[in-house]
Amino acid sequence: MGNTFFNRRLEKSGESVAAGVHSGYVEGEEDRSTPPAESPLDPQALDNLRHLQHAGDPDVLRQVVEAFLESCPPLLDTLRATIARRESLEAVHIAAHTLKSSCAMVGAVNLARLCRELEVMDGDEPWSALRRILDEIEDVYPPVCRKLMQECEKDGFPITKP
Repeated sequence: MGNTFFNRRLEKSGESVAAGVHSGYVEGEEDRSTPPAESPLDPQALDNLRHLQHAGDPDVLRQVVEAFLESCPPLLDTLRATIARRESLEAVHIAAHTLKSSCAMVGAVNLARLCRELEVMDGDEPWSALRRILDEIEDVYPPVCRKLMQECEKDGFPITKP
């Protein structure tokens, strides 16, 4: 999910990219805000996305959620395959970084944190450690998708594909 969509949306609204969508996840910051225990998402990030909506324009939240739902499965496939074959730590880092950014954009703070853990692992870590983090990512990912789809439905823009 590229940032071009968000940059255009923010420029149109007169906001800076830095002031745009912030989910409470700050890279490199250990004391991050986390979503309420019952929610896999930071509601503030969703509200920030809704704030970017302009009358008459397509629904921003729906567009972001659809982009997230389309872009994440191939990234997860890349992580699965690369870790299973113990091929390329660089490929793991790239896929994890991209996934982390997408997760942060929609407020999936815990998922972004896990992706960050994969992204910064070095060659001294055993591949089994990467696999354990990927397992956690795969446990957290489905509830994030369900919650995003619920949020779109709540806004009157149901999404039927996970």
